[in-house]
Amino acid sequence: MPFPPGLTLPDALAAATGADPRSDYRRLSERGLFFDSRLNCWVAASSAAVSEALSCPALNVRPASEPVPAALAGTVAAEIFAGLVRMNDGPTHIRLKAAVQSALDGIGAPAVLRGARALTDWFDLSAPLAGSAITRFNYGLPTVVLAQWFGIPERDWPRLIDEVLAFVRCIAPGGAPEEIAAGSRAADRLSQRIQQQLAAPGPLLRQLITAIERTGLPDSARLARANAIGLWFQACEGTAGLIGQTLQLALRRPNDGCAAQWVEQVLADLPPIQNTRRFITSDVLLSGCPLHAGDALLAVLVGPGASTGPNFAFGYGAHVCPGADWARSIALAGVEHLLRLGVDESALESWRWRRSLNARVPEFD
Repeated sequence: MPFPPGLTLPDALAAATGADPRSDYRRLSERGLFFDSRLNCWVAASSAAVSEALSCPALNVRPASEPVPAALAGTVAAEIFAGLVRMNDGPTHIRLKAAVQSALDGIGAPAVLRGARALTDWFDLSAPLAGSAITRFNYGLPTVVLAQWFGIPERDWPRLIDEVLAFVRCIAPGGAPEEIAAGSRAADRLSQRIQQQLAAPGPLLRQLITAIERTGLPDSARLARANAIGLWFQACEGTAGLIGQTLQLALRRPNDGCAAQWVEQVLADLPPIQNTRRFITSDVLLSGCPLHAGDALLAVLVGPGASTGPNFAFGYGAHVCPGADWARSIALAGVEHLLRLGVDESALESWRWRRSLNARVPEFD
């Protein structure tokens, strides 16, 4: 139901990069499910409402009228977007999701953690540590960890980090025309890299190709390329945000826990991905509210209930993130490395939140 006239509730999108949005999320949670005329969409903010919304088959990740964002039309980025498991629903999603999950699960978390720890020294983080170098490390570590498991040559990694960042900015809602153009060029290069690597794939890419081929879906090679790039897309911002926020927490509370505990605290308290969108495909009743085909919904992934109900840090329902264990392992390796190097608050004094509608990623200057 709409919130009553005269009652001002926090903006769920603005809260994602607020200084400390926990009180805002508590107030939103008290409303459960409501229509926000400012955002022109429904907002699911309580644990119960979010669980119901993300489990409802009438809610899809893309509007039926626009399966690929219109701003990407005619670009390589659009072709990749269309093949991403994250951006599909129904039978295609079910088969792709199982394939991607199988490929990721084929490499256990201990092996991911060992590999990530071994790669931390690849980055040039000489003392005194500069904030900009830490930011580069946070974005770069998940990118190169996946690159190594894909078999991408080390000589390509510096350019690869920039390409992944450009592609992520292009895909994110609200990208400027020049960002979309740069991201599409990056998408083309990423697609070429994966295509070239198909001849000699690393373990993860080989498992992904095999698993997608077994789905029986047409054009499996294209889907393998798209979803390999999709793993970079999903890992980049979320894991960088997890490393950055965990580092901030560790420096605030150095005697209260260890790196693994701090990672879990961030995931339980203010996880990097703060909200996700859904689009109603047919009239449905959720939490006693009538939602109609064509409506949009914003699901808040943080707030009261995280400690007693479902934890939505990696989503929920059919679209729960398949790479949760990878993200935890990479973030843990990154935080451990930065703390060993002696990063202190002086390196993190100047920072900002990444420009985003849903990701909480600190960028240090």
